[in-house]
Amino acid sequence: MTDWFARGAAPQPLNNAKLVASLFGDDALRNKRNTEAVEIAPGRVVVARVLEHKPAALRPLEEVRAGILKRLTDEEALKLARAAGVERLKKLQAGEATATTWGLARSVSRENPAGIDPRAVQPVFRADPAKLPAYVGVDLQPTGYALYRVSKVTEAKAVDDAKLRAIDAGLARQEARDGYQAFIDGLRSRAKISVNEAKLKKSER
Repeated sequence: MTDWFARGAAPQPLNNAKLVASLFGDDALRNKRNTEAVEIAPGRVVVARVLEHKPAALRPLEEVRAGILKRLTDEEALKLARAAGVERLKKLQAGEATATTWGLARSVSRENPAGIDPRAVQPVFRADPAKLPAYVGVDLQPTGYALYRVSKVTEAKAVDDAKLRAIDAGLARQEARDGYQAFIDGLRSRAKISVNEAKLKKSER
């Protein structure tokens, strides 16, 4: 369960454009239905449900002043952290010595990212294995900027046929869901739809 949040400020793991669009759609807001399953990272799927919704409204300045100050301070701190991270990444990639403290080394895979942020998985796996150690920088808005050092690359084990079939089946299901949702969205965009709440509630009894 999350705290209140606006459309443009969804917390993790809900800060996905497709998932946010579903959360603020009629099915979720008015009909209280679960969203469709949305893949927010490789192998990570989220289904969400709106428990309570408040229409957007202006709040008194005194009520929001502290929050505004904190937000501005956090934004400035994030800008500085990002700039410092980008600068340090350039030095590392150029082979210059920097006073960087790294966390404990860990083995990661696409199936088991071992706790690293999902947004960093793809950039880390795009590192050039011919130039080790390789350094990767990832902007993790709104929490900061992360640097990763890739020291070793291990060839993945061959995937057995059963696992390949399971992966293919999962991809096919996701493609079918996406296609169905696109079809429904297309119909909705071309038609005027009204919901008879009284009949809907009666049918649910």
